[in-house]
Amino acid sequence: MTDLCMGIQLLFIDISVTISFLRKPLYGRKLTTTERKKIFQTFIDVICVIPLVVLMLLPVTAIGYVIILAIIKKLMPNLVPSSFSTERLDVIKQLTRAKKMKGHPSCGHVS
Repeated sequence: MTDLCMGIQLLFIDISVTISFLRKPLYGRKLTTTERKKIFQTFIDVICVIPLVVLMLLPVTAIGYVIILAIIKKLMPNLVPSSFSTERLDVIKQLTRAKKMKGHPSCGHVS
């Protein structure tokens, strides 16, 4: 799974969590500070995705996209949504590896 796919999945997860947070006040519950921060961050992420999608629509080779994204990350790191951050993607990769190792019969189990 590529970083792009994982980032998109994380963004959709963030959006669904944010929607559930936004429903809480409808049921008379207050939002916590953490929930409010998550809503704000997801809103910023969605806004930041728009220019990236426009850039991805440009007729450029795959290498060109990699170069464009590297330049954006270097010059304007705040423009990259948090779901595409190296830290979050690394955590997902580690979790994926851990799940694979857990399912592997020769990993850490003595018969």
